[in-house]
Amino acid sequence: MRLLLIAIGEKMPLWVREGFESYRRRLPLRLDLVEVPDRQTMLKRLPKRRYTVALDLKGEEWSSEELSRRLNRWLHTGRDLTFLIGDAEGLPEPCLREADQLWSLSKLTFPHMVCRIMVVEQLYRAFAQLKGHPYHR
Repeated sequence: MRLLLIAIGEKMPLWVREGFESYRRRLPLRLDLVEVPDRQTMLKRLPKRRYTVALDLKGEEWSSEELSRRLNRWLHTGRDLTFLIGDAEGLPEPCLREADQLWSLSKLTFPHMVCRIMVVEQLYRAFAQLKGHPYHR
């Protein structure tokens, strides 16, 4: 299984790139990041035949434990997994319709660049929990 994160926005500040990379390096699976310049480009980059999770305020909120359970189920499907992160306006409606799952990190509003770090950190936490590592607490 491969992981892919597609996010609107390019040329993130150094602190975003470093935060993202610090968790990406720890993941047991490869995570590719695709940065797209705008909403229209994201529509063109939507992969086929992958399980797609779109971040959206209307999505379900999960605990870290629930994300770990979901990740475990996704891993066993054998399908690659894609996460979509929008810009300040969110994701285009067609991206939301194409997604298999909508995920909300919180009812709070976060800068989209921070969401990149939060997603990869939560994935790392979920993998750690699956391995019985105490990091998830």
